[in-house]
Amino acid sequence: MELEFINQELSEARLYRASRSFGTLDGRDIADLLYLNTIATYMFSQDREQREFAQQYAKKSVMYGTYSLFRTHATDMYLLAYVTKHPETDRVKLTDPISSKKFLNDLNFDPRRHIDFLRKISAAKETDTEATNYLYRLETQLQVKDARYKRWRRLITDWSHLKYSQKQLVISQLTQELRRRGAGAGKASEIMLALGPMLKVKRLEKPVSTASGSVAGALAGAVAGRYAAGKLNKMDNKTAKNVGTGIGAIAGYWAGGRGKVK
Repeated sequence: MELEFINQELSEARLYRASRSFGTLDGRDIADLLYLNTIATYMFSQDREQREFAQQYAKKSVMYGTYSLFRTHATDMYLLAYVTKHPETDRVKLTDPISSKKFLNDLNFDPRRHIDFLRKISAAKETDTEATNYLYRLETQLQVKDARYKRWRRLITDWSHLKYSQKQLVISQLTQELRRRGAGAGKASEIMLALGPMLKVKRLEKPVSTASGSVAGALAGAVAGRYAAGKLNKMDNKTAKNVGTGIGAIAGYWAGGRGKVK
């Protein structure tokens, strides 16, 4: 990814603008989005093609040193961290403000440790062990309860050992959740700039014939099985077609091979 593009796209908080100054979000949304942004940034840092984005995003998020001042020209990560630490700010109008502020005030978020972690990402100095320990600690600090988030964190901290299909599943689910928790603004967030290409481009990294169980073989088998079912049973009803399709798909799967995809 070109640095000029990164600098241009990360010049101002996208999620903040798209969510009407966070007005569509509540306290839980803020904490969850901060968590998801953080684990996604670490995930990018482990990806060969998105590492540069992760380093630049982390660098821009901590360029002011602390999360002590409200800055509309900062990154989404910075503003999410700022609101988490300063929920009483009058620059943001959260949904259900009383309970949202109470929730955020009750969190034990440590901005200094968060900044240190991002600085290590920006300098490519973070280690797997450090990431595993810190992200688990951040999960506790932000009172993350969603079991999916915890599963994604465990998978992301083991990114280099995941199969290709596992990585795609994490990216897909993370993308969907960012859109949902962003109250419709997720597609406009900065993190989506890097998630989008990972879904679109990486699907094409492996030839279709090497996909799990050979997609091509499974499709061919399904067509053949459906045809055979009609002939053998001398009927053209829905049941025969469904049975034939299923049998053919299984046959095609085994015929195509079960090459493992990483």
